[in-house]
Parts: sequence; structure tokens; C-alpha cells
Amino acid sequence: MVRRTRPQVRSCAPGNLEILRCAIAHPSSMLRIAPERLASIFLKIHLSATVGMQQRPFIWGPRFMRAAAAILITLLLAGCAGNEAPVQQPSMYADMATPGAKLDAPAAAVMISQYRQNNGLGTVVIDPDLMRLAESQSQAMAAANKMDHDVRAPLAKRLSAGGYPASVAVENVSAGYHTLAEAFSGWRDSPPHRANMLKSGVTKLGIAAGYAPGTKYKVFWTMILASTDPR
Repeated sequence: MVRRTRPQVRSCAPGNLEILRCAIAHPSSMLRIAPERLASIFLKIHLSATVGMQQRPFIWGPRFMRAAAAILITLLLAGCAGNEAPVQQPSMYADMATPGAKLDAPAAAVMISQYRQNNGLGTVVIDPDLMRLAESQSQAMAAANKMDHDVRAPLAKRLSAGGYPASVAVENVSAGYHTLAEAFSGWRDSPPHRANMLKSGVTKLGIAAGYAPGTKYKVFWTMILASTDPR
């Protein structure tokens, strides 16, 4: 039996930037960082790489960000110590085009809130009623094999029929994206959908991904942002 020697581990400074720079130079140093911290840093990397660079100059170049992201996801999948259970990949990369897949709505709320905060806007929280309305819309699109806001009824009518007293509401739909990260990036890169995510005054969120294996697009996405506060 071959005995493997323990790899040399270098320490990293506590800040996120120092951690990422150290990770690129010495990947084994990341083994000392808690999995929860790694997941948090990885989310910031994704948002910074896909959001922050559009809005303002960023101190990390694209090559740096890609390298850091690759290192972090490898470590997250492999686990942070030899005998510990592997850490699951970030839920934003979970494949919704699989039977029984569940969308991580809290992760979606964090992503949208961070994006809004990066643009000087308020955060959003999950609303159970909006979650049900979003789920209904995604299932309706999946059943019809059609991406359409009005596949069942316009948003205003659906909100009214559901007894939701929205003072302001917007909706994004899409189809064909298999992960939350892909859906977010698609909306961000489309001016009308980006405008909805940056809608002033919204405070609540409902999001759903409907899976229909026999359809062209497989996954149908709905996100509703709204507020019940008086205007």
C-alpha cells in the first residue's frame, strides 16, 4: 500500500480578495476554509463577474475571476478535507431538467437582491402567494409547450384572480435554461427583463421552474416581482 504524504498547505489572508488571489497561486491553501465561507465567496464571484462588471469598473479582471471560480467550484465539489463528505455544488447550478429537481427559491432571492443592491435598489423577499402564482404560470407554459406571459391570462388578471393586491408587479418568463444561474444571466442580458429585475418599489418575489421532458425547451421559468405597499 502506498502512503500518501499530506500536501503542503499555505495560509491565506482573511479577506475575500486575498483568499481568491491565494487560491490561484496555491489551491491547496483553500482546504483550511470552511465550506460555508467558500459557498458565500463563490456566490459573490458569480454576481461580481456577471453583474458588477456591467455596472462599474471592477478590481478583478475576467481571467482572474474565471480562474478563481474554477478553483472554488472544484474545491466545493471535492470537499474541504480528505475524510469529510463532499460539499454539494451551489444550488444556482442545480439542473432543473431532471425529475424531482427543486428550485432553491431562497438562493434566487439572494441573487436578485444582490443584483438590485449593486444597482442602488432595495432587496426582495420570498412571498408564498407569488410563489404559487409563479408555479402556476410555469406549469401552464410547460403544459402548452409555449413560452408566453398570457398562456393562461395576463399577469394583472392572474394576480387579481389569486387575490393578490399588488400595487406594482412585473414578470419575467423564459424557457430552455436548465439552471438558476443560466436563467438569471439570460434575464440580465435582455434589456426588458433586466429592467424588470431592477424595477423600483418591488419588495417581494415568486419564482418557479416547470419541467416538461417531452417539450422542446424542457424547463419553463417564471419570476414575479411585486409589492403590496401603497404607491
